Order: sequence, then structure tokens, then C-alpha cells
Amino acid sequence: TRKIPLGFPSCLLQDKRNKKQRLSLSVLAPSSVFVAKNFMDPKECDAWIRYAEDEIGFESLNSSQTREYAQRECGRISRTDWDMADRLYQRMQAIVMEIVQQTCITHHNQTNN
Repeated sequence: TRKIPLGFPSCLLQDKRNKKQRLSLSVLAPSSVFVAKNFMDPKECDAWIRYAEDEIGFESLNSSQTREYAQRECGRISRTDWDMADRLYQRMQAIVMEIVQQTCITHHNQTNN
């Protein structure tokens, strides 16, 4: 039995994004679906794919269609890794702020009394 580490290897994401690759944001569905082109460079993408396919393997996920959701059949990997989550967020923070500005998303704190 192969022992799989709990977190992701840090080598999957460089500390600094390759500045030669221009990051761009595309809107697929206003206020809901966005694509960040060049978020990862080709080496990082290849490393994530190799790690997911060779080291972890994909978990099958099948969801039946409901009135609200389409049928889904896909594979996924899942890990709880706060360090990698922070590194990913640091890289995407400017993109998140651009989306917030474009969509006028605001923080709403509702209290139930």
C-alpha cells in the first residue's frame, strides 16, 4: 500500500508567478463564471497533472440531475492543506479583487434575532 502525504508538495506552485506570462481575466457568465488565463505556467500545470494522476489518483464523483443541478460525472482530488491554500490565494488575490469590483460583490453580515 502506497502512503500518500496529507498535504500537497510545495514544488507544485512556485512562490512567484512567471511575469512573462500575462495574466488575464475573462468573463464566461456575468457575476458567476470567470477564467483566469495564465494563472499557472505550463510547468506548474504539468506538475499538478502528474501529481494528481501518478501520486494521488482521482476520486469518482457522480451526481444525479435535479431541478437545480445538471448531472455531473467527474473525477476530483481533495486535500486539506492550509499552506497551499494560502499560497494559491496570495496568487489569486488581485483576480478576486478585480471580480469584486466588476460584480459589485459586497460583504453582507446578517444576524438572526
